[in-house]
Amino acid sequence: MNLSIMPYARFLGYRKGRDGRPEIIPKEARVAQRIYWLYLNGVTINRIATILTKKKATAPGGGCRWHGSTVYSILTNEKYMGDALLQKTYTPNFLTHKSMANNRAIRQYYVENSHPAIVDKETWKLVQKKITAEHKRKTGA
Repeated sequence: MNLSIMPYARFLGYRKGRDGRPEIIPKEARVAQRIYWLYLNGVTINRIATILTKKKATAPGGGCRWHGSTVYSILTNEKYMGDALLQKTYTPNFLTHKSMANNRAIRQYYVENSHPAIVDKETWKLVQKKITAEHKRKTGA
């Protein structure tokens, strides 16, 4: 599977390899793994962002300023476990080139084991369960 549409410049832990496929950047992958570890050990998303900013860890896209939304995105993106959900966004009008979130407007495809994983599937799934539980607790759902 060729994932050449992966936004490498703004994606922590991966770069485009010589063969055009994603390859892991070890230093950045360790930051992503640390994010998962911290979260599973009770550190809040915003606190993780603060820790990474203080440590001057390189954020996706460069720079050292981290935001909770960036940490949340890393924690919830299936690409970190080596899978890929394709067509998360789409361009409904080719003249404007404006892309939109795909809320079931067009078919999406899920590809398992499409590229090297930074975190194992068990860890990724544990994080999703914890995020869901925290969301339910906060919203009373």
